[in-house]
Amino acid sequence: MAVRSCKVTSEDMNGVRHTVDVTAGSLYEAVALGMAAIRTDEWVNGIAQGLNPVKVRVTILDSTTIRS
Repeated sequence: MAVRSCKVTSEDMNGVRHTVDVTAGSLYEAVALGMAAIRTDEWVNGIAQGLNPVKVRVTILDSTTIRS
């Protein structure tokens, strides 16, 4: 599977969105890497855990070649 650059976004318990850039080979890997990075950031005020639902958005950054 091709490795791609992605942006992973999640909201904390206060509704503040946090976004990180990751490189991953699958959607599941992108979510895992993104959530691990977001949860370790001291600015994040609590991401729901356990059985609480967490909304995560993954945006794949398409590599476009620009030639001049």
